[in-house]
Amino acid sequence: MNLVQDCVERALSRLTLFRAGTNMRSWLFTIMHNVYVNSVRRRSHAPDRDVLTHGIADSHPTQPEQHAALVARDITRSLGHLSEEHR
Repeated sequence: MNLVQDCVERALSRLTLFRAGTNMRSWLFTIMHNVYVNSVRRRSHAPDRDVLTHGIADSHPTQPEQHAALVARDITRSLGHLSEEHR
């Protein structure tokens, strides 16, 4: 939702709190200000959505380590198949 819609929704749900004879415009601006401040606070305390949706590995890419180990294993196996003379 956007700020104005949230403000209208909150004002309508709390209409009984409005005092007749006071300035409705300032009451609505106060509600809007509070809705905005709450949304900023909520965003600052919320976890990083990128990490949640893509995982930690995607947010900090690193090279895979298993490739070198697999190559070394294959070389050792291949050397094991060679005759003693060709090693």
